[in-house]
Amino acid sequence: MRFFGFKKKEPSAAAAPNKKRTDAPSLGHLNGLFQGSASSGAVRFEDGFETDHRCDWKKVSAAVQAAIQRDATYSDLVVSKKGGGLRYISIPGRHTATIQRQILSKVDSQDYVNPHAYAYIPGRSVVECAEQHGQAKWLIKVDLRDFFHFIDEKMVYLEFRRRGVRKFQAFVLARIVTRSPRFEDEGYHSLPSKYKRNRWSIVRSPRWQESNHRLGYLPQGAPASGAISNLVCYRLDQDIAQLALVHKLTYTRYGDDLVLSDTSPFRREFAEAILHLVIRAVHQSGFEINKEKTRIIPPGARLKVLGLLVGDKGLRLQRSFKTKLDHQLYLISKFGFSESQVGKAKKLEPQELANQLLGRLLWARQVEPEWAKVRIHRLQRLYEAS
Repeated sequence: MRFFGFKKKEPSAAAAPNKKRTDAPSLGHLNGLFQGSASSGAVRFEDGFETDHRCDWKKVSAAVQAAIQRDATYSDLVVSKKGGGLRYISIPGRHTATIQRQILSKVDSQDYVNPHAYAYIPGRSVVECAEQHGQAKWLIKVDLRDFFHFIDEKMVYLEFRRRGVRKFQAFVLARIVTRSPRFEDEGYHSLPSKYKRNRWSIVRSPRWQESNHRLGYLPQGAPASGAISNLVCYRLDQDIAQLALVHKLTYTRYGDDLVLSDTSPFRREFAEAILHLVIRAVHQSGFEINKEKTRIIPPGARLKVLGLLVGDKGLRLQRSFKTKLDHQLYLISKFGFSESQVGKAKKLEPQELANQLLGRLLWARQVEPEWAKVRIHRLQRLYEAS
């Protein structure tokens, strides 16, 4: 489909809902996590923090100061994406990671995120997310471009403030969970342009002012980043969920993958109008869409959500997944774990290979229990005979 040229809206069927936005769940308990002042820069965490992770308190305190002053240490890891391109992973130093894990323990709960979000949340999974669209007749799929890196320090700060966190605490939290961009960092060239021109600070004032520190971004790979992204996306999820409710659609978000589905007959004008409203909500929330991965999937096409098939037959595994697993089990049955070439590229030992295949089958059992059960028993027999 084209992104430009379709009607902006279909007034009788796709008007934007005009309902009052509900407040995001409070995070006021974070006000007790630490105390300090912007003028002195001193930060004191709640009692017991230094023993929670058996870490040197002086080094933890130094890491907090480094985060505030934008001197926190990160290591970069570059990973190739399956579909092409590179993914830049930021690994925080030991003590910075310790502080982020402490923050994560305070916000890592379904209570603080929108019920339509499924990624980075204990107790929720890919399968549960895809199940919501199990009987879909058609889909609208929207992909957010460079998801983590579009979430900046200011967005994190403002989200904490909206949820009842005091100014200084919100400022320190935003500094700790974000990373200041540096020209020599891996992936610096791929960051959105806002990080290369803006410099922000919030010392002695609730307003963001120019400083010598560049605007920080949410690093992909850091312990707290997934949970923080869900907090920041609460209003986006709320807006699209409300749109879906008005038009009797099903909406889910798994990280940067937004999906809306419908079980009613397909009307392209209606679908394009809904897509336009979703894209507008995305832009208003400070994100951009990945046009190559954003599309309308009409009836008759393969309806996939997070790698699983949906539609009239319900949630199903892809044929390619089944065929590959069956072929791997066949090679193992014929040549054995060591000589089958399965897992050779990753230099897996027989036990590691068996555990990896078992993990895939246990995941598949959530979708197609009978198919997976037969393969699990076969894998067990092969391993016992090896």
